[in-house]
Amino acid sequence: MCSSSWCTAPPRVEPVSRKVFWQALVVQTVAVVALSLLLVALPLPEGFFRDVGFVAGPAAWALCALITARVLSLPVLPVLAAALVAGMVGTLLSLAGGHWPGVAGGLVVFAAGCAWVASRGGGIRTRDFHSESVAS
Repeated sequence: MCSSSWCTAPPRVEPVSRKVFWQALVVQTVAVVALSLLLVALPLPEGFFRDVGFVAGPAAWALCALITARVLSLPVLPVLAAALVAGMVGTLLSLAGGHWPGVAGGLVVFAAGCAWVASRGGGIRTRDFHSESVAS
C-alpha cells in the first residue's frame, strides 16, 4: 500500500444525464435550424452575414441556448456558460472544416454541457411534495 500523496487513485469521472444530453441536443438543434431559416428568409442586406455574422451568430446561439434552458428547466447562467464553451469549440471546428461542421460540433459540446449541469443538481426541476409541510 502506498502512503505517499502522489500515488492516490485517479479522479473518478462522474456520469452525466444521458436523457438531458439528448433532450438538449434536440432542442438546441431545432432552435438553431428554426432561427437560421428565419434569418435566411428575412430581407436582410446582401452582405449581412459576412459583415456582422461575427456578432449575429453568437447572439443567435445564445438566444437558442436560452430557449433550451427554458424548455428543459435548466439554470440559465450555467447553460450560457456551456453555450460559450460550445461556441468556442464550434468556432475552432468551423475554422478547420466549415461553418456547419462547426455548428454540429458545438451542438454536441453544448448538449454535453447541459447534461453536466443537470447531473450537478441543476437539472430538470420538479416539486418535491413529500418534503413540503402543510401549514396548519
